[in-house]
Amino acid sequence: MRHTCLAALLSQLLVLGTALAGLRSAATDGDQQRAPAASPHFSSPFVARRPLHSFADRLVAAALERLKHFVIYDGSYKKIDYPMGDVSPFRGVCTDVVIRSYRRVGIDLQKEVHLDMRANFEPYPKHWGLKKPDTNIDHRRVPNLRVFFARHGKQLPVTNDPADYRPGGLARISYHRSSRDGARVRPGWLSRPRCAQA
Repeated sequence: MRHTCLAALLSQLLVLGTALAGLRSAATDGDQQRAPAASPHFSSPFVARRPLHSFADRLVAAALERLKHFVIYDGSYKKIDYPMGDVSPFRGVCTDVVIRSYRRVGIDLQKEVHLDMRANFEPYPKHWGLKKPDTNIDHRRVPNLRVFFARHGKQLPVTNDPADYRPGGLARISYHRSSRDGARVRPGWLSRPRCAQA
């Protein structure tokens, strides 16, 4: 039930931006470390086995594959390599799902966000008092990813028509833990499947 309805939930969220199909890492010769490409087929409880032709299909498959991993929520600051740096595969936050999914299709958001922040620091949030980009954490922060995707992707208007959204889009999820708690914001993927109404 959890996995079936998760796909339905993700397909009905506010859209932050669509997949960056045109974005490709500008790797230099010394920078050729890449994540493995997504497999040409994906099998899950959500979709029938079929070839994955489009960038969005491969991105959704990579995101759904992340459901198979056991990860402990840990948002603590960690010093990591650059580029292609990551915290332990058994630890992470919501943005690590986004980062790891994009890496499966050959895009290193750590590098892309850092390069954009280095060249255009002003539009990015200043919540953390930083005076310059930090390759260890910037790409793991939801507000930074929101700015990055808005600058380099396509930000869609919010509508009630599911046809306005495509698989591979990234959604901004706002929720409250309790009536005393402020809104929390998390990213989520849009995918094709929907669970049956209960």
